[in-house]
Amino acid sequence: MNGEWKRLIDKKDKTIWKVKKTHPEYVNIIRSIILREIPSLSFDQDDKMDIVAHRLVLTKEQIAKHIESLPIHYPPTNDEFKIVLDVVNNTQIEQFLTTDDCMFTLNGKKVDPKYKVPYNIEPMPLYKNQQIKIVAIAVKGKPKDNAKFKCGDSSFEANDDQNVFDFWIESHRKYQTPNDILKIAREILKDMCEEWYKSIIKELKDENLLEITLPINKNMNQFANLLRYRILEDPNVKKEIINCKCNNINVMKSTIDIYIQRRENSKTNFKQIIRKVLDGIK
Repeated sequence: MNGEWKRLIDKKDKTIWKVKKTHPEYVNIIRSIILREIPSLSFDQDDKMDIVAHRLVLTKEQIAKHIESLPIHYPPTNDEFKIVLDVVNNTQIEQFLTTDDCMFTLNGKKVDPKYKVPYNIEPMPLYKNQQIKIVAIAVKGKPKDNAKFKCGDSSFEANDDQNVFDFWIESHRKYQTPNDILKIAREILKDMCEEWYKSIIKELKDENLLEITLPINKNMNQFANLLRYRILEDPNVKKEIINCKCNNINVMKSTIDIYIQRRENSKTNFKQIIRKVLDGIK
């Protein structure tokens, strides 16, 4: 189900694969996971950021925006990643502050922020007798909640053959390489499969059922499409019957329902069918 992935271009920040023998729904959900679900670290002006500024032109909120925009090239863990800037300009010369003026720590130990070039902390210089002090601790989040947590960009194009794609990932260096991002996306998809299976396991207990309706959270519509195509490949399922429909009876808990009919002469029950489908996706 995962198909064959061959690297065409393999750079530190961008990789392009030629993907064969898979569904467009599979590469599409991997792309969606990369753009929405992979967690990363970022600084947040509303959480764990303290700014002391004296006689500066910019407001604290404006300075905080610049700190938020700094990329963090460390994956999210339980470790504490911190930035500290404490500068007083006691000279006659204006100072432009960059990340070279900051100290970065991981669990209290100084670390390299891994920037190719220094980033500006703020566009205005620090003039004589002006002071700025910033202490910020990175927080974990997902890009679906805020774009600043996005670990990279991703897209794909179909070739002449509908099951052959050029798939690329461009890393924002929150993880080491695009290949690391791809591995994480696949792990998240595996977790999605298992979480959904646990949520519907009670529906699969009756081995004699010839038809069944399985709900999926409305936010997993791409996952539902992938399931539908994979279920269609199972010879025990009636191809003309399976469908997906959105159930909006309760707007707050709307679901996508997958309706399936099993062939009467099939000796394979729905639990076995779904387990096989999910294992194929993983």
